[in-house]
Amino acid sequence: MSQPEIRVSEILSEAYTLPACLYRDPEVLEVEKREIFAKTWQYVGHTSQFKKPGDYLTADVVDRPIIVMYGHDGEIRAFYNVCSHRAAKLVEGEGNKSILTCPYHAWTYRLDGSLHRAPNMNGAENFNPDDFCLKKVKLEIFESFIFVNLDENAQSMRTLFPNLFEHVRKYNLENFKRVRVKETICRSNWKVGIDNYLECDHCSIVHKSLVSKLDMKQYEMKIYEN
Repeated sequence: MSQPEIRVSEILSEAYTLPACLYRDPEVLEVEKREIFAKTWQYVGHTSQFKKPGDYLTADVVDRPIIVMYGHDGEIRAFYNVCSHRAAKLVEGEGNKSILTCPYHAWTYRLDGSLHRAPNMNGAENFNPDDFCLKKVKLEIFESFIFVNLDENAQSMRTLFPNLFEHVRKYNLENFKRVRVKETICRSNWKVGIDNYLECDHCSIVHKSLVSKLDMKQYEMKIYEN
């Protein structure tokens, strides 16, 4: 079977849509998870969700369970949501815990991720609790929004996106509070959503209420580095 022709050009006016196989092939998605989503900043929550020590929320980032916790020192930290012993998941959803207890073998962890007790390790020689803390995940709070990055060597968001919130900073984002969550699941490859978002050829047909309030002759998309 002959391979489909793939046309690639760095000149935008000559560009073609990516070949269909890049939207359908499960192996391509696995590469994208590893090389894109596991190395970029992902939104997980808002500072208003943390009011007292022990408040936590959980999320899945690139199929990895994450827990975000508010410590006694007022710092918000992120860890992999698995016990250092046998990798059982520690908690689900959101809530408050004074200490994290593994449901499998009852290992316990403090809010800063340090190991508190390992009851089944009595008598084990050279066992150092400091070697079995929860593994940290890189976290950054940017204008009250909480992001994590699985790449330990990732550049900070402020370096990568210095002007990301510039156009809305006047609204004092640090005073915002989360009041509700609306989730929309798009059952398609993620690139389909990006492809459609980056143009407005469909706006006059699909988004009539938007078009009625805007001068579409002045509508433009700006592409920035990163």
